[in-house]
Amino acid sequence: MICKFCGSTLEDDELECPYCGHKTGVAPKAQDFFEDDAPVTSNARVERPAEDFEEDYEEEYEEPAKGKKKASLPKLSLPTVSSPKSIGNFPVVVISALCALFSLICLVSVSGAKKQLEEMEETVLTQLYQIQSNQSGISSGINALSGDVSSVSNSISESNNSKNITITQQPTSETTYLGRGGDEDVNQNVAIFRAAASGMIKSVDWQIKVGDDWVTLTWDESSNNTTYGLHVYTAIGSTEASTELCAHGVNQNAYATYRCVFTDSYGTKSTDPVTLTERAA
Repeated sequence: MICKFCGSTLEDDELECPYCGHKTGVAPKAQDFFEDDAPVTSNARVERPAEDFEEDYEEEYEEPAKGKKKASLPKLSLPTVSSPKSIGNFPVVVISALCALFSLICLVSVSGAKKQLEEMEETVLTQLYQIQSNQSGISSGINALSGDVSSVSNSISESNNSKNITITQQPTSETTYLGRGGDEDVNQNVAIFRAAASGMIKSVDWQIKVGDDWVTLTWDESSNNTTYGLHVYTAIGSTEASTELCAHGVNQNAYATYRCVFTDSYGTKSTDPVTLTERAA
């Protein structure tokens, strides 16, 4: 065993160093505390003065000599970190300049992109205005085309008119009372449209105008039209045809505009439109 105070070699059971006098810290054997040599069992209690334990385990402490300061803990100093002068093979100044240049390029690019977006927006708005103008022009063109189509339709209608039919009698507008007029003279409450044409007539039709359309009147077996209160007489010969449209006992819907249409193998020809109005009481 080596003395921890003076470094001398000691026996393993030495309680104190014979050279420096310090306690070695080795615990004495239990039988050293008994007067007789009786063996100590595991259950035996060893009594030892507290002063011995204090001497064994008391940490040695020497008062500093007068005029000497107590030892103080060493001051810790933080390591100083210096900025690197280069990164890899490139100086820091060059790296900083490149970063600044990159930032400037990004800023210029963003500004240029913003300007391009503004120009694109202006271009799109201009194109939208042009589209709206073109749409107005297209609408005007469609309206003009509708007028042309109407003119063409009229021309086609006129071209369909048979050149072989000649209207020899035009009907005239008439008036009549609403209904049959009670016990009045029946002949005074009858309106008659008469029309005639020459040619090889195949059919004769009366039409009533409903809105903007001409609607061909239909008749039952007695040549009556109960919808409007009308009656028709028609005679077709080899070279001419005549017809009469009688309005007697009419309803309110019968007060309208009428025309007669003659048809041959080449087309049709219509009379001038006439009106039936209500006779004042």
